[in-house]
Amino acid sequence: MQSPFTERRKGEDRRKGERRKADRRQGERRQASSQSARKPKPPLTRREREILDLLLQGMTNRQIAHAIGVGEETVKKHLYHVYRKLGLHSRSQLIIEQGLKKR
Repeated sequence: MQSPFTERRKGEDRRKGERRKADRRQGERRQASSQSARKPKPPLTRREREILDLLLQGMTNRQIAHAIGVGEETVKKHLYHVYRKLGLHSRSQLIIEQGLKKR
């Protein structure tokens, strides 16, 4: 008698269809990301530029918020937009990237 755990199914493996579906999704993601890479990135707004300048002076989010009279969450939201527009993922990447451009 065979163990129920080693019993083989008869017919096509149903997971093949799932894999194909996952491959299609992955292909769609790759296509979407390559299309978004071709689109020109929108320029920074005046407020985003202002926040970026304060960040490059070494200010924290809380200090930036106090300096321009907005909430800390608003500063975080603006920085998120700056990161996306510049294609970056972190504050340190932003500082390095902007430092290289100033040279």
